[in-house]
Amino acid sequence: MTLGVAFFSILALNFLFSSDWSYALEDNSEKFKNRKVNLLVFQIQTISLLNKSNTDIGQVEYFINQGDYNRKILGDFRKAVEWYDKALDVDPNNVVALSGKARALYRLYDFSSALKLVDKALAIQPNDLHALTAKGSMYSFWGDSSKGFIYVDKALAISPNDVGALIDKGLIYSDLGNNSEAIKYFDRALVINPNSEDALYFKGLALHRDSQLDEALDYLDKALAISPNHVKAIVKKAMVILDQGNYSRANEYIKKALA
Repeated sequence: MTLGVAFFSILALNFLFSSDWSYALEDNSEKFKNRKVNLLVFQIQTISLLNKSNTDIGQVEYFINQGDYNRKILGDFRKAVEWYDKALDVDPNNVVALSGKARALYRLYDFSSALKLVDKALAIQPNDLHALTAKGSMYSFWGDSSKGFIYVDKALAISPNDVGALIDKGLIYSDLGNNSEAIKYFDRALVINPNSEDALYFKGLALHRDSQLDEALDYLDKALAISPNHVKAIVKKAMVILDQGNYSRANEYIKKALA
């Protein structure tokens, strides 16, 4: 919509300042007065539409970011759904919001609603990476890793260096209990983006499950350095410290997570 409105805005300006119309604007005859008024009204309406479109885009991005923050960082899936719904109120066919809401819903065990949303996203954009990886992650969460791999591998076939898809493939291996293979995919993601808090966090989890406690803390600390309010990372850090036998220090981090 923005490109279309911008095109007509430019068209109107070109029309206004073309040689014939520049001359016509100096003409105060009734004929040209009416044309001038119509053209100026068209310009005002066009610019208004353009500004509204830009505002809507900004709102949608903000709502999606808030949804992602609540889902990924705080682990508050219900609040995440509320933010994604705000984005979808503005843009009902936004595939990123649809996919994000689907991810939050399946974590709330509302599998049927999650599947409908991700299928709607894929009907709109069949090769969208957010939707493909969301569906793959969903199937893995349900215990169907073979279908999970199908959708995540399709995303990676489209974009082999997509950090989110690499992380999701690592998570499927984590769901299968194959931590060493999971870590390989998290490492591939970190080569592309060393500051991916998701890759750092999930590698920390995989290392913890693999009983590499010091290394797990190192990666959780790296995730927390990027996102200090990462509640899930704080809780996981407390669990690792607890496994190290430091109960008082673990309790400090539990209190921090609950603050």
